Amino acid sequence: MSPNILLSVHDDDAALFAAISCVRERPTIVVVADSYVQPARGEVGCDADDRAAETEAANAILGCETRRLMLHDDDLTEDQVRKELAEWFSDAETIYVPALEGGHPQHDLVARAAAAVFGTEKLRCYSTYSRLSQYRDADLQPVGTTEVEWTRDEYELKQRALMCYASQHRVNPMHFAAVEGRSEWLSGFKRLHLGCGTRVWPGWINVDRVGEPSPDFVHFDFDLLPVYRLPLEDSSVDYVFSEDFLEHLAPERRVAAMNEIHRVLVPNGVMEHYVPNAGSRNDYGSPTHLSHYCLQTFEHFDVDSYRWAKDRHFEGIIGGFRKVSAELINWIVEEDGVKRAQSIRVRYRKVPC
Repeated sequence: MSPNILLSVHDDDAALFAAISCVRERPTIVVVADSYVQPARGEVGCDADDRAAETEAANAILGCETRRLMLHDDDLTEDQVRKELAEWFSDAETIYVPALEGGHPQHDLVARAAAAVFGTEKLRCYSTYSRLSQYRDADLQPVGTTEVEWTRDEYELKQRALMCYASQHRVNPMHFAAVEGRSEWLSGFKRLHLGCGTRVWPGWINVDRVGEPSPDFVHFDFDLLPVYRLPLEDSSVDYVFSEDFLEHLAPERRVAAMNEIHRVLVPNGVMEHYVPNAGSRNDYGSPTHLSHYCLQTFEHFDVDSYRWAKDRHFEGIIGGFRKVSAELINWIVEEDGVKRAQSIRVRYRKVPC
């Protein structure tokens, strides 16, 4: 058995989201949960034996041995996964796990179990799909720290492996369409949730100025910037997320907050922000909105923008980011009859200093 393992929570996860890493590194693919949910919904050809046969064929194409924990996907628990991993794979050297992205609760569950058993430094996290924002449906465009670009031969192997999953092409075709032609992404385990409020996500570093003490919660008041910093090391976090947060910062803290995000992110790490009401009538209407944002605001931190090149020293910006995506979302017709976006969503990648 390979000293490296890849935890495929469900039968098709390895082929969907980490096939190129499988082809290159040849980890033992450990399928965590067998299929019991789909047959219970009345779907035909999706039982544990059917899906196991699909996976054996797919993993053979990827050149990887398959092991199974033989747990059930209809009642999977973190304690079950921890126990099995500690018993059978405690000597593993590198462990590939799904990133903490909220897209499927069992993906996050298995990642947390692996972190508890192996520690976070051994983990390589492959992106699947996320569901972090209350404003968006599941996002099937994975983004991580390290892009795993494929060759034509590698991609053909991935396509052949994916074709083995006839049952899932029939039941979940959107998952297969979502990875078509796209790179795969890897990152580390550590993820930071700014302004978490009551949404404390297990396994994340959740930060706010009020909240109940817990292993996943860090107390910090951003009004203390730049005199005090987040209690995190430089270049220690792979991903930063915020929602309903930036607009509540005092204007004089905006640049300091971005500088702090840049400091704690690893090189090529990603920040993602949802800013509600940006551009809507309620942007200035809410008494708690201290700062106002538009897409151009983030261009001041974008190394490819003339605004960054021209004004960064004057504005006190340290370092820079490069845009992954930026969009206006949640368009509605407001009370005055004008259609406006209710939020903006941006993803930017840290550019190393």
